[in-house]
Amino acid sequence: QTELTSGGPSAWFPTYVEDAYWVLMTMTTVGYGDISPVGTISRLFSLFAMLIASVFFGTIVSVTSQVLGPLFDDPDERRVARALKFMRRRGVEKELMSRVEHSLRRRLHQSSHTSMDSDLFRLLTPTVQRELALALLQEVVLQFPLFKGVNRSFVGELAQAQVWMQCTPGDIVAEDGQLVREVVFVVQGRLTAFFGPRSDGFHMDVHLECVEGERATATAAAAATAFAAMALHSEADGRTSEYRIIDSGAWFGEACLFDDNRIRTATIVARDENDLAVLSRDDFFEIIQRYPRLLERHSKLQNAIKKGRVSVEELAYQAC
Repeated sequence: QTELTSGGPSAWFPTYVEDAYWVLMTMTTVGYGDISPVGTISRLFSLFAMLIASVFFGTIVSVTSQVLGPLFDDPDERRVARALKFMRRRGVEKELMSRVEHSLRRRLHQSSHTSMDSDLFRLLTPTVQRELALALLQEVVLQFPLFKGVNRSFVGELAQAQVWMQCTPGDIVAEDGQLVREVVFVVQGRLTAFFGPRSDGFHMDVHLECVEGERATATAAAAATAFAAMALHSEADGRTSEYRIIDSGAWFGEACLFDDNRIRTATIVARDENDLAVLSRDDFFEIIQRYPRLLERHSKLQNAIKKGRVSVEELAYQAC
């Protein structure tokens, strides 16, 4: 007879503890020692425990690899490293390399939290794509006077056609002397418009024939741009006649939808981290061609502006 059958009701407990000890030794991979399971039940229990142990430890390994994997094999870090290696080979200055690295890391970090996977977006139906684009931009786009009260599908197509642009403080969004070819909506952040030498200190763009004097030379334009970037970080807030703050929810460049000869008279610089939605003039006219009534309405408004019966300034953003 075995110890279990001859030792009475309490004789199984020490043996069971020995069996449990052996199973624990197996799970922890410490070793078997001199103890082995005795009896069918203890062996079955040990087999079951070992099967569960494989699942348990497999789960731990899988979770650990998922958590630690990005720390040692981050695809974004590899991309930044390749960019830095390329700049070193080209002899780029260290200061510029540092700025590029900082900008890349910030953009990659923002894109992982603020943008949607383009492949997933393309899986949506065209109608859902338009609705989603409009939902993201409606707080700004629907405030534009030209888009109020129009067909929702038209505004949805315009929202879908807009290009998202992110800017960091000091980035130049537009420069004095450029031809205006897009309407820019400030979804988030603030910009600063530094008026150029041909500006009246109020309008950020004018008709090309209204520009007095000849075009500034490339040297003068570069100097004005450098001045704008430096002035952004200065404390000369008293010179209100030289610049204007463009707040979140505003827009500029709207006159290009009615005049294809508009030229900028201000250099616009990002004051904060900005999210901008850019609608090009070409995309606007391509979309409005599919809406004959809206196209006719736009043509009448364009003629009224040319004849002076309506001012294009009525479409400009009105700060509260």
